[in-house]
Amino acid sequence: MNKPLLALAVVAAAVAACVVLLSPSSVAQDEEDIPSVNAIMQMDVTPLIEQMRALELEVAAMRDSMSAMQKALEEGQIMQLEMVQLLNRLTPERWDYKIVHSRSEKALETAGQAGWELVTISNEDWLYFRRPARAERMEETER
Repeated sequence: MNKPLLALAVVAAAVAACVVLLSPSSVAQDEEDIPSVNAIMQMDVTPLIEQMRALELEVAAMRDSMSAMQKALEEGQIMQLEMVQLLNRLTPERWDYKIVHSRSEKALETAGQAGWELVTISNEDWLYFRRPARAERMEETER
């Protein structure tokens, strides 16, 4: 059990004991029992109040600390995302290339549907295509 909760439980038990002891049914009817009741009624709760105030300050400090950690975490995630975006812009684009010797429009349509972009056509009917390299193909070439 953590320290603030334990202290709160002790204070609550002390207050509950005072309430039970001071209830009308617990007050003695005999004169000889009156001094013991008066002694209970004069109990000094100042240390308990001071401990409660200290616990309240500790809990407030914990809340502030948690709030600061949450903010730092959120800022860190934002900075991490910005860094990834920056790296993506700085990383050169990788391409797959394809060269086809053809005069047909069908060859252009087929390549375009497969994601190929026509870069240029030579005088001898060579078609030069490119498309962004997929991650799995890039990993294979880096090995």
